[in-house]
Amino acid sequence: MATSIQDLFEGGIDTFLQEDTFIFNGLRRLLDQQFSRLSAIEQSIMYWLAINREWTTIADLQGDIVPALPKQRLLETLEALSRRSLIEHNQARFTQQPVVMEYVTEQLIERVSEVLQAPQASLSIFNSHSLIKATAKDYVRESQIRLILQPIAQRLIEQFSPATAIAEHLRGVLDIVRQGTATN
Repeated sequence: MATSIQDLFEGGIDTFLQEDTFIFNGLRRLLDQQFSRLSAIEQSIMYWLAINREWTTIADLQGDIVPALPKQRLLETLEALSRRSLIEHNQARFTQQPVVMEYVTEQLIERVSEVLQAPQASLSIFNSHSLIKATAKDYVRESQIRLILQPIAQRLIEQFSPATAIAEHLRGVLDIVRQGTATN
């Protein structure tokens, strides 16, 4: 990153920080490789840690994950993610480094946006992950809105303009969700 800051910003760290992104070039490729190799449950845990936005206990993670995951499997998965240096742990609580959290949040936004734009694809992400946790502290919920929901909304606005087109599209998505719920 130091080389990139030197090359792109003439060494101006303040200018780099104003760009409000820490993932680019080689780091993105590395994270893409690591994330694509993760199992579905590992990706799910990574999404939940990004959604939670702060240190999370094993019990909280176990409560978040749908469908329920046996505690032994959760512990094994957390250990595997830790060995890959994708998560940090302290006193049986877990989180992600800020750069990893930013990357995983971007992946979650991308996945949700794709599903919302083409709802005939699987809507399972909405059955397994919440984008805002009602039980989260106020500052965490505000962060979830700002860093997850607002970017998704912005993508929908860019894809479907005017607002009536967004509303019509989302009604169609809701109808698909209702049909899926009725058949289950």
